[in-house]
Amino acid sequence: MRVGKMLFLVCSVAALGSCAQVRLSSPNPLLFDVDVDTEIRSPPLQSRDGAAAANLQQKRRIHMSEVQALKNAHIVGETRNGYLQILKEPEESVYRSYVDRIVEEENRARYLLYSTEAKKEEKSLTRIEARYGERWRDDAFPGEYVQQPDGSWAKKEDPGQEAARPADTHRRASGG
Repeated sequence: MRVGKMLFLVCSVAALGSCAQVRLSSPNPLLFDVDVDTEIRSPPLQSRDGAAAANLQQKRRIHMSEVQALKNAHIVGETRNGYLQILKEPEESVYRSYVDRIVEEENRARYLLYSTEAKKEEKSLTRIEARYGERWRDDAFPGEYVQQPDGSWAKKEDPGQEAARPADTHRRASGG
């Protein structure tokens, strides 16, 4: 008998709940504890179609102003093999994470660009990286840090000025 009453009560509440609006109010604001997990996935290391290449160029355009700001602040420089390198670690942890993320994303995009071009031209990745490294060095603005062919770092000079070495270089590129 008890089960029958319970079943009747549940069915009644369900029937009323679907027909009638129930409004709840509270004199105090309702507080919710929300726990959110995020998962960050990297793009694949090899692009296979034109859409992926177009997406790659769009990502690089998005980061262009951020990368330039980091170059202007002398936080990053262009390596001789065509990648960005952090030269001066920011002290503030949130900014340091931001810099790491921008450099990692830009370098990943460059790697995809270089590897796609190497495959298309049937040349070695190293050769393509060196070509882009030279291009980035030539296109750098005066005052930006660029890695020289011998591995040393210097500010790109204004015509007629001597190269200056960076005061604080914490990281060195593993391959450059």
